[in-house]
Amino acid sequence: MRPHAVAQPGSVDEVVAVVDDVTVRCVPTFLVHSVERPEPLEEILEQFAWRAQVVGHFELFWVPHTEVVLTKTNTRLRGDAVAQPLGVAGAFFEDRVIANTVFRLSCGISRLLPALTPGINRLLICRRHGGRPHWGKHHFLDAAAPAESYPRHADFVALRDRLDPDRMSTNPYLEKVLGR
Repeated sequence: MRPHAVAQPGSVDEVVAVVDDVTVRCVPTFLVHSVERPEPLEEILEQFAWRAQVVGHFELFWVPHTEVVLTKTNTRLRGDAVAQPLGVAGAFFEDRVIANTVFRLSCGISRLLPALTPGINRLLICRRHGGRPHWGKHHFLDAAAPAESYPRHADFVALRDRLDPDRMSTNPYLEKVLGR
């Protein structure tokens, strides 16, 4: 990969580049066996180095001040392994009922009754103490919040304005978090 950009050491320019050439390394076909589950924080902290080495991909999501983490373990299987799809009923339940309906309901309850949702309260506490939104994750904040949270946000927006004045590399999410 050859990024093309003029960067000044210590400047926000270091994080922006235009990629015009990419080499892709292909691997043989494989399946991924994914397991997502809640696990005790203490247990995960003790096993983290081992898990990160043993499985193909391991990640965890932790909300501060809680004792449980959501773990995700992805293990590569040979391409000729037998896939075990959820089936029509399982896929419907997973994709429609859990991912959409239950999640939408929990978000609605959180909006109406935030005291019943500790996770939302923790997010609010995090923001009160200087917590910042993650750029790589979709969040509900608009451009004003990152501008307050990131000291060089205005520098980054100015650089974007200079490098992409016609907004060729934008999308609705970037317009939301960076402004038009």
